[in-house]
Parts: sequence; structure tokens; C-alpha cells
Amino acid sequence: MLANLTHNTERVIRTGLEGLAGIALLGMMLVTTFDVIGRFFFNAPLLGAIELIQLMLAVVIFCSFPVVCWKEEHIAVDLLDQWVPAWVVPWRQIFINGICTFALYVMADRIWAFAGRSMSYGDVTEFLRIPVGYLIYLMSLMAWMAAVFTFIRALFYIPEIFGYKTWAHHDPEKMSDQYLGSASHPDKNNNQPNGQ
Repeated sequence: MLANLTHNTERVIRTGLEGLAGIALLGMMLVTTFDVIGRFFFNAPLLGAIELIQLMLAVVIFCSFPVVCWKEEHIAVDLLDQWVPAWVVPWRQIFINGICTFALYVMADRIWAFAGRSMSYGDVTEFLRIPVGYLIYLMSLMAWMAAVFTFIRALFYIPEIFGYKTWAHHDPEKMSDQYLGSASHPDKNNNQPNGQ
């Protein structure tokens, strides 16, 4: 029951973030299209198009942050994976996620402070006069969320040290499935249905 609730919550959060990033990406495409059409056919470019694209690009990047961290889809070099024993993988993933958690925490804290200064100064964009402080707060919140997700991912690897797979690793999308289940760490949950 708890596993299903957690899985459903993760799916709702992930869908919401991916949807927001997708809307921003669609907005970037529309702004670029209207700007190009106006510039070349009517000699009237869309005012503030560059500013809008910059703002929406920030939304796309930072809304994707938590999703990438949760699904562990960072850019990785796997040159040494064939020589890494299966029992080392959970320890390695805990260590890597721990470092990412700390780095994201520091980044989120600094962005939050920057957002506060931006709001106090009344920073706005040059042409459209859009306040940028709210966007910076959103960026900070997404970094906080990514830090929480990487911390949770680190915790999920603790049972795998003892050969158990957590609910998150029954999903074929999860990266860790390709490393686990070796003879050195058999899956002790292999007779249980997904999510239990």
C-alpha cells in the first residue's frame, strides 16, 4: 500500500514537472516562430522575444532538474562499469547521490539568496519589464526538490547493499536495474509482485 502510494506520488510530481517544462518548451517554439515570421515577412519582430525565450529556457532547464535527478539520467561515463563488482554499485550510487545532494543544496541556497536580492532591488527584464525574482525563486525551489530527490535515491540503495530491490527499481526505466541482480547479490524479492 505504502509502495503504491509513493509510486503514484512520484508519478504525479514527475508528470507535473515534465508538463510544465513541455509547456515552456512549446512557448519557446511559438515565440521563435512568430518572431521569425514577423521579422522576415512583415519587418516587425516580436518585441521582447529574446527575453521570453530566456525566461522559458530557465523554466525548461530547472523543471527538468528534479526529474533527471530522480530518474538518474545524468550524463555518465561507463568505461569502468564492466570491471566494477555488483556489490560495489549500491555503495557507489549512495556516494554519488550524496555528493549531488550536497551540491544541489548549496546551489539552491545560493539561488534563494540571489532571488531575495533580486526582489529587493526590483529587478525586471529590459523591454517587457517582467520581474525576474519570481523565476529565480522557482529555480531555487526546483534545485531544492532535486536535492531532496537525490537524497531519497541514495536511501533507496541501502536495502540493495543486502540484496533487496526497492519499489523504485522494479520500474524498467530506472537505471540501477541494469546493474543489479547478479550472482553476488541475488534479488531476495524476486517472488514478489511489483510495488511490494
